[in-house]
Amino acid sequence: MNHSFALKAGRSQKRFTSLTINTSHDRFEIPIFIVRGKKDGPTLTIIGGEHGTEVTAPEIIRRFIEGINPEELSGGVIGIPVANPPAMRTKQHSFPYDKWVWWSELNDLNRAWPGQPDGTPAECITHALFNQVLLKSNAVISIHSTNYTHYVEADLSSRASRKLCLDFGRIALVRYTNAPGRTSFKAPLKYGIPSMLIEYAPLRHVNHNVIDDALIGLENLLVSMEMKCGKIRKIKDQFIVAYAKGLRIERVDAIDDGILVRGKPWGSHMRKGELIGHIYDLYKYRRIQEIKAPIEGILISTGPNPAHQSTFFMHTDSVCRGECVAEVMAFDRHIVNRNGDEWRDKLLATPS
Repeated sequence: MNHSFALKAGRSQKRFTSLTINTSHDRFEIPIFIVRGKKDGPTLTIIGGEHGTEVTAPEIIRRFIEGINPEELSGGVIGIPVANPPAMRTKQHSFPYDKWVWWSELNDLNRAWPGQPDGTPAECITHALFNQVLLKSNAVISIHSTNYTHYVEADLSSRASRKLCLDFGRIALVRYTNAPGRTSFKAPLKYGIPSMLIEYAPLRHVNHNVIDDALIGLENLLVSMEMKCGKIRKIKDQFIVAYAKGLRIERVDAIDDGILVRGKPWGSHMRKGELIGHIYDLYKYRRIQEIKAPIEGILISTGPNPAHQSTFFMHTDSVCRGECVAEVMAFDRHIVNRNGDEWRDKLLATPS
C-alpha cells in the first residue's frame, strides 16, 4: 500500500500514522511518527527497532518526537520507532527464522536494504520503508543496541555522513568503516543521502541512562542540518577509529577460572598498562590476575565474548581459563572539544 510521507511547509503539525506491508505469507503494520515544521527545510529520518533485542531506540525516538516544537522547526522529522514488530514480539534478533549465531544475515532486517517487493518478510519491510520513507529524506539515522561499548559509525566514503557522526557529538567512540552494502545506513548513500549508525549498550533492556544524551545528540543534528536554531553541544572527547588504516583490537585472556571484578566501565579511555579489573578464583576466592590494558585505546568490552553460544547475547562476570576478559580498541585521532560536557560518568558500568 502506498502512503505519502512527503513533508511540505505551511502548516506545522505532529501526527502518527502507520505503513501496512503485505507479504506472501503475512501482513505487517509499521508505526511512523511525522513532525512537519512551520518552515520549509530538510527531512531527517530516524529508524529504530530493526532487531527484536534492541529496545532502547524506540524510546529514544518517541521522546525525541514528543519534545520537538514544530513552530521552531524548518523541514520535517520522520521517526520509525519499531521497524521490525514481529522480531520484537518474538524477542529475537531477526524474524522469522532466527539463529543463535547472532551475526547471521539470514532474515536480518539490517542486511536486507533496500529490499525487494516480493522477497523475504525482511526484504518486503525494507523495500516499503526505503522507497516510501528513506528516499524522501535528506539524512538517515539508524539507532541500534550492542553488546559492546556505545559508538557511532559512518561510511568512510561519505564526508557528509562523517560530519553527522561528529556533530551528533554525544558518544566518544567514532568509527569510520566500509559498511556492509545492505544496511540501513549504507543503502541510502547510493542515492546521495548521508546516513549514520548509533549503537547503545546493552541488548534486551531499555537503557534509560543514555536517553537524555541521545536526545541532545539528535537535537545537535537538527542544528547541524539548519533545521533548528541553537548551538551544538558536544562531549569533551571524541576518539576516531578509521578502519581504512587497519583495525587494531587487543584482548586479555583469563589465566584460570574465576570471577571478573571490573574496575573500569566500557568506553573508558585506557592508557597502556592501566588497570581494568581483577579476577578472583572460584575455589579460595583469592586474587589471581590483574587485568591491564595491553595498548592505549577504548575499552570496548569486558567478560567473555557474547558470540560464545553458552553466553548468547550477554557478557558474564564468571570466566573460564582462556576466555577473553577485556578488549581494547586503538584509535587514530583524539579530538578535544573545548567547553565540552563530561561523559565518563555516563558510561555503562554494569553491562547485561
